[in-house]
Amino acid sequence: VDNKGGRTDDFDTDIVFKGETFSVEIKTTEKPINSKLIYPLHKGKRSKQPDIFLLVCQVDKSRHVIKGFTTSDKILSQIDDKLPTKAYSIHEKNLSHNLDEVIENIQSKKEEN
Repeated sequence: VDNKGGRTDDFDTDIVFKGETFSVEIKTTEKPINSKLIYPLHKGKRSKQPDIFLLVCQVDKSRHVIKGFTTSDKILSQIDDKLPTKAYSIHEKNLSHNLDEVIENIQSKKEEN
């Protein structure tokens, strides 16, 4: 929620890391093995994108696993036309397992700009 106007940013959650807030889009799948983080093309055209994407897979009805993290830059550079509906996607093997590393990459890019 944006405290200035009470508006939401339309992302799933925010995390705070060393005092800095990052927006997070959580994508889920019921496919626990060989899964992909999929982001619809129309959402990729929005002017504001989440800082971090998180993929969660359902192992069974009571268990879920975090497969990994990536950034908007990385997911928006990969269009997958092999999906039933063309979308951005990234395979789980290409996700980072280290959230600190993902955040540090985001901070480095902000400092460059």
